[in-house]
Amino acid sequence: TEGIQLFTVEEFKREVVIGGMGEIAVSDSYYIKNQSPKQITSVGVFLLPNASNLAVKDEFGRKGGTITLADAETNRYEISLTLPVEIGKSTRFIVEYTLPKNYIQKSETDNAELSLKLFPHVNYYIEEAWVTFTLPEGAKITNLSFENSSADMTYGTVRDVFQEKITANKHGVFFLDSLTMKVAYRYNLLWLSFRPTLWAWALATFGCAVIAIWRRLKAPAAPVAVPTVVAVKLSLEMIRSFVESYEEKRKTVTEMKSLETAVRKGRIPRRRYKAQRKTLETRLGTLNRNLDDLKL
Repeated sequence: TEGIQLFTVEEFKREVVIGGMGEIAVSDSYYIKNQSPKQITSVGVFLLPNASNLAVKDEFGRKGGTITLADAETNRYEISLTLPVEIGKSTRFIVEYTLPKNYIQKSETDNAELSLKLFPHVNYYIEEAWVTFTLPEGAKITNLSFENSSADMTYGTVRDVFQEKITANKHGVFFLDSLTMKVAYRYNLLWLSFRPTLWAWALATFGCAVIAIWRRLKAPAAPVAVPTVVAVKLSLEMIRSFVESYEEKRKTVTEMKSLETAVRKGRIPRRRYKAQRKTLETRLGTLNRNLDDLKL
C-alpha cells in the first residue's frame, strides 16, 4: 500500500556542527536502495525534534526536492524526490536543518554538554550509520558517554590544531535502537574573536605592504616595475582566497587521517576506502596547486 515503503538505508551519515554561541547545524545524508516492486517518488524520514530551517539537497549540494511534516509526534517528514528511484536502484539525498540552543546545557563556568538521541523513532533498517560531532574551534572534550549502547558501537576522536571531532559508527540500526550520546566540553567565548583577529591581521599585513610600496614609489630611485606587480598580487581577494584554500586543505588532511583510521580498524571496506581516498587526494592536489599559485 501507499502507507508502506520497501527500502533500505545502505548508508546514513549525520553531521552535527556546534557553533561558538551554541547554535547547532545538522546534515543528514541518506543513501537508500529501492526494494519495492515499483519506483519510489517520496521517502519518509525521521529528524531530530524541534528541527527548523529545513532544506533537501542532492549529493552535489543542489536542491534535491521538497520536505513536509507528516507526523509531528514522531518528527516524521516526507521527502519528495526530484527524480524517482527505479526498482532495485539507489539514490542519495541530504537533509539540512538547525536545532534550538536548548539542546546544549551550560554551567556557570565554560563547561557545556550536548545530549542527543541519535536514532529516534527510526522504522527503517540502516546497514551502516555514522554520526559526527564537530565542536567549536578552541573547545576541548571533557567527557563522552553513551546510553543503551550495543557492543558493535565504535567511536573515535579526531584532534586538529584548533578543533576536535567525535565520530561514532554502528552497523545494523533498526527501530529497537534507542542510543543516546552525550558530549561534554569546555569552551571559552574568547575563541569567537579568533577568526576576526586573523582577518584583521591579514588586512593589517596587506595595508603595511601597500604603504611600503607607496613609499618606495615616492622615493627617488630608478624606475622599477616590481613594486607595481607586487601591488597587483597583494589584493584583498587573493588574501581571502589563500586563507580559504588553506582552511580547505587542513580539513581535507583531517578527513584523510580519519579515513586511514577507519580502514585500519576495519570500519569501512577497502574498496570504499580507495575510492574516497582517491577523491580526497585529487582535492588535495588541486588545493596545493592553488596555494602554490597564490604564493607566487
